[in-house]
Amino acid sequence: MHSAPDIRISTGVRPREALLKGQKYFTELRHWFHAHPETAYEEVATGQKVAAYLKSWGWEVETGVGKTGIIGRRHFGVGGKSVGFRADMDALPIKENTSLPYESQFAGKMHACGHDGHTAALLATAFALSHADDLNGTVTAIFQPAEEAGDGAEAMFADGLLERYPLHAVFGFHNLPGIAAGKICLREGAFWAAADAIEIRLEGRSSHGAQPHLSRDVIAAVAAIVTSLNTIVSRNMDPADNTSISIGRLHAGSTWNVIPDAAVLQVSIRSFSTESRVLILKRIRQIVSGIATAMDVRSELEVLHGCPAVTNDADLTRLAGDVAVKRFGGRNVEKRAAQLTLSDDFSVFQQHIPGVYIGIGNGLKSQPLHHPQYDFGDTLIKRAAMLWIELAYEFLNRRVTANDNILPNPPRTGRPR
Repeated sequence: MHSAPDIRISTGVRPREALLKGQKYFTELRHWFHAHPETAYEEVATGQKVAAYLKSWGWEVETGVGKTGIIGRRHFGVGGKSVGFRADMDALPIKENTSLPYESQFAGKMHACGHDGHTAALLATAFALSHADDLNGTVTAIFQPAEEAGDGAEAMFADGLLERYPLHAVFGFHNLPGIAAGKICLREGAFWAAADAIEIRLEGRSSHGAQPHLSRDVIAAVAAIVTSLNTIVSRNMDPADNTSISIGRLHAGSTWNVIPDAAVLQVSIRSFSTESRVLILKRIRQIVSGIATAMDVRSELEVLHGCPAVTNDADLTRLAGDVAVKRFGGRNVEKRAAQLTLSDDFSVFQQHIPGVYIGIGNGLKSQPLHHPQYDFGDTLIKRAAMLWIELAYEFLNRRVTANDNILPNPPRTGRPR
């Protein structure tokens, strides 16, 4: 595919009808995004395409929010409420292996997490709502960069997103491989995990492998640390608490007969509550410090906080569940979905604004996320866009009170550690 489709507003058409008529074009557009993946903070062509479509449909557009993010906004009627919908745009540094006709044209880059579909679905929503003449309020379409880097949402807030685009509520979705295609998955409270990364650095003294008594052995120390870290979940956490600790990288030495003088260990942590997060970090520090002292090596520990847990607002989750059941039927909606140890910086939005993150099944036979043969299911574009349209109508047009014309409080700064 060499060009994206021309998608124009039609006269005399209602939003839902517009979505159905434009479905094939948004499938083509999704394929264009898939063929032209751009990684974190490189979403330039993607952003240009998004902005051009929004402008052609009459939306206010701001570019460069959080470096490469795009904001589209449209006011409807006389209402004072404002609702946001967020899609992530970035791809991954993965070599694609699908042989699809719209396979990535950029070596070593791939839409292996479905952000091409998330972006297309939000554009489909904006296109359909451009035909609305019976909404009352403001819709803000947020196209976020750098979700995979873990700091794209923070970059948008640091750039004044809420100061310029106040919101009463925000919604987002992510496709879920292994779940029946189109099934809506919701959960009140903690849904997706907080993600933290830790780097542990050890320094000892090198020696010949035949003279270990002359060393301060970082290999022995790191082996003891790895074994001990794996006891935290099994011996310090409640078995009902859904947490995980994984060692993803260990590097030490360069040859077989030299005990090295340094080692590096990188650890991934997933948790669903602040209490669990704090306890895990405390135990890691204790284990590393204690073993380093016992082994007579020096330790250094750097905590790289990632995303807080995705925690869905209870009232909005019930609203979204009711809307989904009404539109798609109860058999296609799971209101008490299981917690997922995936993470997403949509959680940063939820630190500032009441919000709901929704999972939509990508099919039972879908390859997993971040897999070189993964592909987003095109039928999800219509499903997600229809849900966003229904939520926009329900949220903006439902019971109107005096408080609906009061914008949210100024955003909180920072986030819980």
